[in-house]
Amino acid sequence: MKMIKAMIRPEKFEAVKTALDKAGFGALTVFDVEGRGIQKGIRQQYRGAEYITDLIPKRELEIVVADEAAENVIEVIKTAAYTGKIGDGQIFVLPVEDSIRVRTGERGAEGISKPVPGPGSGVQKGSKNRCPASYWDPTQTCPDTAVFL
Repeated sequence: MKMIKAMIRPEKFEAVKTALDKAGFGALTVFDVEGRGIQKGIRQQYRGAEYITDLIPKRELEIVVADEAAENVIEVIKTAAYTGKIGDGQIFVLPVEDSIRVRTGERGAEGISKPVPGPGSGVQKGSKNRCPASYWDPTQTCPDTAVFL
């Protein structure tokens, strides 16, 4: 498993989140952070005075996925967050030793969220037998409110 940490522009967050949802990777953790890269802040002018903003606001996303899904998630984030300007962000990939789902005790790759129903994911909300038995009764229809499988 891999943890993908992406520092992106706050204004690109909705585009990245939507792209990840469409690709079937809806489970993520988000932080508002500040930082600086090689540009070491920005200079701004306001009413004739120059101000230096040393730390730039960013959004940090954390996503844990199976090893084979990591490159797909990285490409989705790179494409959706791209502006071509300095400050587009950075993506880090870290190994994850284990994952335990508190509710069921599932470990490893079984303990992380599976792709969710949505456009382009191949799984439709409201379809029978699409939700795992550990979460829903497989004889029932998955509710439209299903988010994490």
